[in-house]
Amino acid sequence: MRQVSFGGTVPSLVLLTLAGCVVQPPHCTQDSDCRAGASCDTQHFSPGVCFERSSSSASSGPSTIGSSSAIGASSSGSSGGPSDSSAIGTSSSSSSGSSYSTSASGTTTATSTETAASSGAVSSNSSMGGTGGSTSVASVSVGSSAGASSGTSGSGSAVSSGSTGAGPPVISMFTATPNAITAGDSSLLSWTVAGATQVTLDPGSIAVAGSSYSVSPSITTTYVLTASNNSGTVSSSVVMTVYPVDNVTVYPSIASMNTEGVRDFVANSSGGVTWSVDEAPNGGAIDATGYYTAPSEAGVFHVRATSSVNPLVSKTAVVSVYFSDAGTLDYEFGYEGTVSIRGPDDAGFIASSVLVDPNHLLLIVGSAPGSQQGLAVRFFLDGGLDSTFGAPATPGYALLGSGTPVRPAPLGFGYAVPMKPSSGKAYMYDQISIFGSVNRIDLSSVLPTQGVFTDSAPGSQGYGSVFISGYGGNAYVASVQLDGGLNRQFGDGGIVSISVNSPVYIAPRSDWGVVAGTAFGSWYDWQISPGGATSSLAPVFVQPNAYAGPLTSFMGGRFVFSALQGSGTQASSVLGMLSPDGGLDPSFGDGGLLALPDMPKSAPISLFTDDRGEIESAWSSSGCAVAQYLADGQPDPAFGGGTVVMESLPGEVLTTCGGLVQGKLGETLGVANCADGSAILFAIWH
Repeated sequence: MRQVSFGGTVPSLVLLTLAGCVVQPPHCTQDSDCRAGASCDTQHFSPGVCFERSSSSASSGPSTIGSSSAIGASSSGSSGGPSDSSAIGTSSSSSSGSSYSTSASGTTTATSTETAASSGAVSSNSSMGGTGGSTSVASVSVGSSAGASSGTSGSGSAVSSGSTGAGPPVISMFTATPNAITAGDSSLLSWTVAGATQVTLDPGSIAVAGSSYSVSPSITTTYVLTASNNSGTVSSSVVMTVYPVDNVTVYPSIASMNTEGVRDFVANSSGGVTWSVDEAPNGGAIDATGYYTAPSEAGVFHVRATSSVNPLVSKTAVVSVYFSDAGTLDYEFGYEGTVSIRGPDDAGFIASSVLVDPNHLLLIVGSAPGSQQGLAVRFFLDGGLDSTFGAPATPGYALLGSGTPVRPAPLGFGYAVPMKPSSGKAYMYDQISIFGSVNRIDLSSVLPTQGVFTDSAPGSQGYGSVFISGYGGNAYVASVQLDGGLNRQFGDGGIVSISVNSPVYIAPRSDWGVVAGTAFGSWYDWQISPGGATSSLAPVFVQPNAYAGPLTSFMGGRFVFSALQGSGTQASSVLGMLSPDGGLDPSFGDGGLLALPDMPKSAPISLFTDDRGEIESAWSSSGCAVAQYLADGQPDPAFGGGTVVMESLPGEVLTTCGGLVQGKLGETLGVANCADGSAILFAIWH
């Protein structure tokens, strides 16, 4: 007799084909509702279900009875006796619903068990072997599954496969591309989800379809993807980092340098920048201020400025580094190393001095040929004319008062330019704004002696004042404020008098005092404190007919001065170094002095020290002679043997020098005057 047992409530069936019977619609209430050979089972089903008997397999060998999706099928038995082993098959699938099994009388030899993970229901099948054949019984789990179970019996196998009951959804991937953006940009959220009836995205509880969604948050946001079905809910999260908007610019964007050269890069950004070299360490090094040192090998490298508030925003400067002998023109500057200066309307220009300001702009002052019109012109450090400077009618040029400008100094957001007239006494100086507008300052009412202006130097760290030196009866140093008045805290009402009638050259001290150098028979230096207190030392350079030249600051609180000793055919130039206490520094030259018998018989017209501890000076003599010295006073052999004499440059014959400065491009920038009434700006590797 065939027996059917149930483990729980059986849901409605559409069609299940079993080993030994077929469960089929329609439902029935009595046997007559079923076709011939079938009977209506109302004891276990409501409404009843028709069961149709199918023939059993009885053979002398193993027999497999029935096979269908989600039904365990087994083979067992052998001719003449029961099966000799049993096996248990276990499935990892999740299933829901109930199971039932059928059995036949005989000896049970094998059992297969499937556990439904979501509901705990168990389905089992038994197979019985007997003399003359075998009977297999299959078990059915009613419901759905995503997996299959398998088992073995005797020397054969039993496999169960198909859909079992559904478990919670699976989120196998949830990403953001990119996972960091600038505010206003967008990112794509992508996911892979299986087995979900609903997928939502938070924040916002957004019901999403497909496998991606574009977002554009304004602040850093954690996105949560939630997938659910009847069996449960799962979630996954991803963090989207949002940085504020920033813009970075770098100047210059293209630069050329000699190997081991140095220069400054400048960046503009609302939140500041951090500097790096893409090819570091082989591409050189740059510090936090943008000061770049080129490598010892030639190549093309990239200096990068990255926003401090948004690491996604950066700009690069392309730096070409190549080998070039010191003392030769930098052919990447201007046109083959030079820039012509011809004045407004090509009227000509005679250069008298040059300055690199705190903003790394190059200011050249001079005058128009054949007139007393003072002029100032400004360039970028790559040799390009700064057309934002000056009046609209004369872009790049500012028109000064009458006279010849002496060495300018930075003052506030602009420049102080003392003017030296062709005759008479000097008491006027020009203030030039950063944009090139000019304000004339009359000092006739405050200077005790209106003599000849000689020099100027920065007067405070914020450039809120300037020192101006001059002579006429007595020499003096005056401290002039931004508004044109004297700094009454300095010296005697803003002036320190020096009891000699000689040109006075000045240089700022590290404490924002000033050192003055003058010559009257012998060379003296005057140490002047920020308050104007003066200490006059014994002459540091004793030589009849000494004539003072430019003075400049040097490393370690020292100063380098220049002078002319002797007269006539016996005259010669000399450089000296002062120690911080004002005396001669014996480590320089011969006891602090360096005689230059081969240089022109005049004091240098320009003198500066670079940040590598080298000293550069320029003389005017049938052109422009530029010399470079090491810190101990020895000529730099790498710099053209120590001296480079330029009598001509491409297309120009030179007559006199107009000054030298360090150009921050790994070279020396100089200006010289030409025979045709123009000037020429040049760049030399040093």
